[in-house]
Parts: sequence; structure tokens; C-alpha cells
Amino acid sequence: MICLFERYAGDVSWRHSEILIPSADIRESRPKVTLVARMATSVGNYDYTFDWEFQTDGLIRVTVAASGMLMVKGTPYENVDDLGDKEDDSGPLISENVIGVVHDHFITFHLDMDIDGPMNNSFDKVHPEKQRVPTGKSPRKSYLKVKKYVAKTEKDAQV
Repeated sequence: MICLFERYAGDVSWRHSEILIPSADIRESRPKVTLVARMATSVGNYDYTFDWEFQTDGLIRVTVAASGMLMVKGTPYENVDDLGDKEDDSGPLISENVIGVVHDHFITFHLDMDIDGPMNNSFDKVHPEKQRVPTGKSPRKSYLKVKKYVAKTEKDAQV
């Protein structure tokens, strides 16, 4: 099962103070709110939480958190002083006769981008390009215009 919820990201999404109109006192800000799709699963002695966070600026962030019971094994040692220089290579002594086993967790993702079928999807890369303003048309000399490129191959889409 999954749950969907909105979460305040703790950041400001945007804020603005108008300085070009001295007589106006215009100030506005909005908090950054993200949509989170969360899934939790139990694997062995661990509980994993997967959060897919969709942000209003288009960013997608994935986080994985693990909780649950420690993986442990028994040992004849009751105290770190008993170990001397014979410390067990498999992990630290965390309680009397108990070693916390040192190990890794690897999470891999496969993203299938063929959501609407293999032919209906595209990936657009956007690049800002400098544009000159004709003399006398504006106090500005240039501005940025976004140029869109549609990737034809997966290699073209690499960023």
C-alpha cells in the first residue's frame, strides 16, 4: 500500500519584494510544499520506507530509510575490557554477549519510462540562451530565452 500526502519542505518556495516601485510596499512569499508518495515494506528484520517526493519546480527526490531490529549475533564476551586486542571483526560489542553485525544495505531502482507506451514519450532538455535587445527598446541590453531540445536517443538525454 502507499500513502499520499503534502509536506512542507522547510524552505521557501519563492519570495519577492518589489524594489522597482518605490511607493509600493509589495512583499510576498510562499512555503515550499511537496507531494509525497510513501511506501513501507518489511524485509527480514528491517522496515524500509520509500518516499517519492514531487516538488513544484519539477524535481523528483527519492529517499529510503531503514528501521527495525538490529542484526546481532552472540559472543562469549560480556565487556569491552574482556576483548583486549581480540576485537571481533564482524562488529562491535553492543551489550553483554551481543555483537552488532556490520553489513551493508543496497537499494537499486529500475525506472521504466514507457508510461504511455514505448513511442509516446520524450525527454526535453532546456538551455537558456542570451538574446540581445535592440538599442532603445529597453533599459536592459539582453535577456535569457529558453531553447528546447528534444532528446532523440537515451545518450542525448544524459545530463
